[in-house]
Amino acid sequence: MRLFYYLSPRRLWSLPWMRIPLKIIGVLCIIAAIWFGLPMTGVAFLSQVWVRLALIALILLPIAVIAILRFRKRRAAAAALEETLVETPVGDGAVLADRMTEALAKLKKSGGATYLYDLPWYVIIGPPGAGKTTALMYSGLEFPGTDTAAIAGFGGTKNCDFWFAEEAVMIDTAGRYTTQDSDVRADKISWQSFLGQLKTARPNQPINGVLLAFSVEDMMTSSDDELDSHALAVRARLTELRETLRIDVPVYVMFTKADKIAGFREFFASYGENRRKSVWGITFQTKDRAEETYRAVPAEFDKLITRLSDEVTDRLNEEPDSAARIALFGFPGQMALLQRNVTEFLRRIFQKSADTGAILRGFYFTSGTQEGTPIDQVLGAMALDTGGMQPSFMSGKGRSFFLNDLLKQVIFAERDWVGYDIKAMRRRALFRTLAGSVMALAVLASFGLFGYSYWQNATLVRDAQAAATSYQIEAQALLDETIISDPATRPVLEALAKLRDMPAGYANPAEQGWFERMGLSRRAKIRTSALEAYSDGLERLLRPRMMLYLENRLPALLAANNIEEAYNALKVYILLGKEQDGRPDDLAIQSYFATAWGPEYSAPGLDGEYREINEHLAAMLELDDRVTPALKPDGTLVTRTQREIATLPLARQAYSSIQSQAASLQPLRLMDEMSGVQAEVVFRTTDGRMLDTLEVPGLYTFTGYWSFFQDAVANAAERLEAEAWVLGDVGDNVDYDRQLQGLNRDLHVFYANDFRDQWTQMLGRIELVPMSSGAPQYPGLAIASAPFASPILKLAETVDNETRLSRFFDVIEGMEVSAEDLANPDAIGGQLAEVGFSEAQRRSGSLQRIALNMLRDQNKFQERAVNTPAAPSQRRQLEAIEQSFEKWHQLVAGAENARPVDILLLGMQELLTNRQLAGRGGNILLDERGMQDALNTLAQGVPFYPETVVDFVNQIESEFLTVTANASIGELSRSLTEEVSAYCTQNVASAYPFAARGARHISTSVFGEFFGYGGRMEQFYETYLREHTQRSPDGAIAARDDSPLGARLSSATLTQFSRAERIKQAFFEPGSATPSVTFSIAQSGNSPTVEGTILNFSGRTAQLFPNATGATFTWPEDTADMSVTFLPRISETRTGLRFGSGRWALMDFITSGRTRSDGTRLNVTHQLDGRSVTFRMEFDSIAVPFLMPELSDFACPTLIE
Repeated sequence: MRLFYYLSPRRLWSLPWMRIPLKIIGVLCIIAAIWFGLPMTGVAFLSQVWVRLALIALILLPIAVIAILRFRKRRAAAAALEETLVETPVGDGAVLADRMTEALAKLKKSGGATYLYDLPWYVIIGPPGAGKTTALMYSGLEFPGTDTAAIAGFGGTKNCDFWFAEEAVMIDTAGRYTTQDSDVRADKISWQSFLGQLKTARPNQPINGVLLAFSVEDMMTSSDDELDSHALAVRARLTELRETLRIDVPVYVMFTKADKIAGFREFFASYGENRRKSVWGITFQTKDRAEETYRAVPAEFDKLITRLSDEVTDRLNEEPDSAARIALFGFPGQMALLQRNVTEFLRRIFQKSADTGAILRGFYFTSGTQEGTPIDQVLGAMALDTGGMQPSFMSGKGRSFFLNDLLKQVIFAERDWVGYDIKAMRRRALFRTLAGSVMALAVLASFGLFGYSYWQNATLVRDAQAAATSYQIEAQALLDETIISDPATRPVLEALAKLRDMPAGYANPAEQGWFERMGLSRRAKIRTSALEAYSDGLERLLRPRMMLYLENRLPALLAANNIEEAYNALKVYILLGKEQDGRPDDLAIQSYFATAWGPEYSAPGLDGEYREINEHLAAMLELDDRVTPALKPDGTLVTRTQREIATLPLARQAYSSIQSQAASLQPLRLMDEMSGVQAEVVFRTTDGRMLDTLEVPGLYTFTGYWSFFQDAVANAAERLEAEAWVLGDVGDNVDYDRQLQGLNRDLHVFYANDFRDQWTQMLGRIELVPMSSGAPQYPGLAIASAPFASPILKLAETVDNETRLSRFFDVIEGMEVSAEDLANPDAIGGQLAEVGFSEAQRRSGSLQRIALNMLRDQNKFQERAVNTPAAPSQRRQLEAIEQSFEKWHQLVAGAENARPVDILLLGMQELLTNRQLAGRGGNILLDERGMQDALNTLAQGVPFYPETVVDFVNQIESEFLTVTANASIGELSRSLTEEVSAYCTQNVASAYPFAARGARHISTSVFGEFFGYGGRMEQFYETYLREHTQRSPDGAIAARDDSPLGARLSSATLTQFSRAERIKQAFFEPGSATPSVTFSIAQSGNSPTVEGTILNFSGRTAQLFPNATGATFTWPEDTADMSVTFLPRISETRTGLRFGSGRWALMDFITSGRTRSDGTRLNVTHQLDGRSVTFRMEFDSIAVPFLMPELSDFACPTLIE
């Protein structure tokens, strides 16, 4: 285990001489790892020799630079230190400088000057005669290149001596520097100059420690006051040292001349050389620099004396000389007498060490030579008391004791115990940290950039390979096709997208990044390959399908005699095959297929794919300069088509050419024109596509006409000549001169038709989002009706601005310009802006040119001019185009707030207010009339609105009527349940006569409350149903044809209300809620055995006889508990029938017999034991109430819809 300790990296690094070998070994290991390890990664690129050499160089270069800089820094520091040392100190003579120069010269010869700055420096201070120089001379240290005897003399004791040892630089200061008692001012100046010299020479760590030398002789013989004076002087020097050098230094106190203690020589006389080099004293074992170690001096001194005492016995046994034995026996006692003075002396120096910045590291006893007579403190004390003589001994040449290891093993070993100038070290540490960080970051960044670059390129290559594989899988079936029979392009979209989106491909044109260049960029090669692959894919997958489409299309067009379309298709067919005689016309191809592919991508949700296929076409045309189409046009088909289309008027050819040219014009996108008005909240498309697909080709706009179509018409003849190759040799027979005479007129006619169709088609795709959604705020209706930010208003203004082409004439005629303005097109553009032209329009060079030409045709200087001969004709042509949009123009014509569109928005605002109030009121049904008024206001201008706006109005009206009906249905359903159904189910449906016979009879009060006038059924009908239904005189109820809500009412429910009405008419007098039916009853016939009958109604009786006058009764008052008694002719025995016990007994009487009715008359026949009686009843009602089918058929209404 001890072997591992000695071989541990930390232990080896602590040895200075091992650091360079360890560094070399570390670098060699890294180099070996790079050289042999990178090929093991399996990455071919990292295995290349130049890559490994570059990485090794990248590592060695910073190391070499750092080593060189450090060497130069050390040389420079040593040189600066040398210059500083030889400067003449202030207050001293030139002796020190001369001797220092001589000493440095000798040191430099031995090679030590280079490391002068790296050695630890120690300052030895102490009063004169303390033995500082003697201690150094006999310390056993080696001072290479120096004659010890000579060096000891230079500078004398008045200044300071520099001792250059291999381990350290020792600065022996003059004793006067410490005591400053000879010449206070000169000594202080010399001391301060000395300290300043140290700070300048070594700013960060001027010294590594202070050796305080104090003679044991002075310690034994000086009085307390003298010791205090010495202590204060030393403390002052230490304070000044801290203030000047700004460091906290360890102080090693050496009590020199220990041989002056009686018994010292005898006690240590037997010590050999090695034992004399050892340390005799105490080093405080503390890591806390702030610890007040002087407090431990007494205890440590006691331990020191104890060790001496423990050794006395052995020394007595060893010493044969009795006199010497007496001396060494008393030596521990002599040392003990020093304890008080040493303790007090050190306390006075080091107490409150924070003020001095001095740290007591230890105190030691040394002896350089043994000269003079030792002092016996015991006898001296006795002599002082008795007045006797003190003993004296002769001195002799001695040997050094306890110096060598003290310096080498203790003091020099703690060279780093000293503090630093915090501020200077912080600056230096910051600089070194920054410098090191920059270098480390530079190295890491280099490795990181190289690795990141390699990773980027490797990723790019890997992604490209993956994309190629994915394309191969996707397109394999398509590529294997030898015959293409279907021109549809959707099946090839996925494959083409993979080629287009390949890394560094057509869709990723990013330039080669700086990072990629650091690792042998592959982007350029991959991009070239990707573009070639994409172009090849387009040629194999797209161009053949386009040509097949045209090969199928051309015969169909010829068969349909669609010569104009055939002309366009033939032109594109030849262009695809690259067999035209002139320049390529990519716009013609793109324009044609933008229309041709429309049906294939017309389904909702295919807008993205439609844009994608057109982008592929644009890419194919962009890349086809590097390819020759593998497919050639069918010559037979081309010739046949040319012969067929030779009859196509030149105007049609010219117009087709203009359309192809105009394909590059920016279309008018409605959403761009309506930015800022939240059109998406109001509008949607009828086909479900996005709103941004609402557009008109740029040719059919105000700018398109004036900035493009005008010039195109003027150049149409030249264009026809340039495209004569479409007809080939057949075109030689065309009479160009005759057909060109009406070219302008014909082109305007074609343009007018297409202008109208394009706008009609776009406007026809617009519809409103449901305006009735979002109740009660109705956000769509709120935005649509906004006075100044309505999308409907913006739509009308856009259509007006773009379709009122002739307004350009009005603007020009109203402009007043000077001759200078006519020479300045920018002035014309500014005036165009003032009258409302957009920035794009007024910046149009064509518009400015046309405006200038028109203005120059007028008289100069503000005079109104007569239009040029062509102008009236052109105005009429434009006005013919505008006729189709007359209602749009009228919609926004007039003063603001009085235009038809303002009236329209006002009606929508009224509707919005009505609906919001109805929603807050909580009773939607009661506000239907107000809503209808608002809808009527909204519809007032329908005859004057354009078709699109009429559709808007109709949609709003239909929606709100429907929504209101929905709301009313809900309200009706709730009210029906609460007011009718629940009551009916509980009180009516379960009682006779609405339930089976035998059930309880319905009370007349309940019957009246439900069916009577003002009853529940009538109230519900009058409140909720009357407005939506119509009633016939007989009470039948049916829904009104003009009521959306009525159309939704349940016919079964209406039938129940019809039955209730009939029941009310039959059982109730008008305006009464109490049922009352008056009827008469007589006996109209009987069997021979019946003489007469007696009717009994709850005690009221009536006797009836055949052909006699009958009796009159009122139901329900008179007819409860009815019974009939038969009167026989022969015997006096009476027999009879009983009919119920309630108010409905009369109904039981009627329904239990055999009846025959005629209107309001009724014959009822009852039989009993073979005898029968027929009663004739006549009711004062609309029918026989108790036989009405409505009673049995009535059911409680529960559903309103």
